[in-house]
Amino acid sequence: MELSANNGGELPFSPFDVNADREFGTDDAFDDDGDATTAAINAGGRKSKVGIAPTPGILSMPQEKLEQKYLSGSTGRIDSFLENPGASKVGRQSWRELK
Repeated sequence: MELSANNGGELPFSPFDVNADREFGTDDAFDDDGDATTAAINAGGRKSKVGIAPTPGILSMPQEKLEQKYLSGSTGRIDSFLENPGASKVGRQSWRELK
């Protein structure tokens, strides 16, 4: 699941290479109603092919502006796929909950 850290909603870009062309653009968004007048929606998640998966391993490829995510699941198999890292920021990225 990929969500915006700013508001918990949809990302302003496609995090997944849906059409497997190693590029991220409008071709990776979904038009769920087929109506060209409504905006396409960026995928925020994908169904696991390996059952229940713990925290993934992520291989960053900054020169290609890609991330390769690896999931080992409860089926004993490993799944991997490309992701869009978005606007790259170097160093630790975290936040603190304010009450």
